[in-house]
Amino acid sequence: MTMTKSGSRPTRPIRELVQCFRNLSVQLCVPPGGEADELLQHLRRMGCPASNSWPPPTDTPMGIDVVFISIRHLIEEQTPFHWNVEDPPSALIAIADYENPLMVEKILALRAQSTIAMPLRTFGVLMDVLLSVANFKRDEERRKQVMRLEEKLRFSDKIELAKVALAQEHGVSHDEAYAMLRQSAMENGVTITAVVQSIIASQD
Repeated sequence: MTMTKSGSRPTRPIRELVQCFRNLSVQLCVPPGGEADELLQHLRRMGCPASNSWPPPTDTPMGIDVVFISIRHLIEEQTPFHWNVEDPPSALIAIADYENPLMVEKILALRAQSTIAMPLRTFGVLMDVLLSVANFKRDEERRKQVMRLEEKLRFSDKIELAKVALAQEHGVSHDEAYAMLRQSAMENGVTITAVVQSIIASQD
């Protein structure tokens, strides 16, 4: 690690950033020719595995880290672009040729991590890609955290059902019922989840 000019925060050496970029697999979804070819060649010159596909594939191929999508062609040609905004498969970078409400609305609807403007300026593409991947990974971790919390809440409700069932069956308090759940799990060498599911299944 190196230090910033202020000496207060460590930053990643530029070699690590470049190596990270070269390990990324990029899929362009842009009509071939002109600036699309220029962008593709620029990515490859920097050592990034990149390919182009138009129209966009129905499903993003496995192992793709970043997708570039031409917003203008999606709008003008009404080209289908199957993108799961709730659980995207990779980072998404929107390519915008001009500014208008339709284009802004489309980019927001797709929840792109970044936008690059045309005509293409190759300077900054490296940073756009790295920042998009970083933002995507951060958002992905947040989604996973939310899913874990939701699952925890769902299982908490199941524990309460199992505790009520045991309390009624054995005439004990809810705290004692929970102690029984833990004891049963230890004696049988299984998780509390398995014990709770077994009790709920027997009640059903």
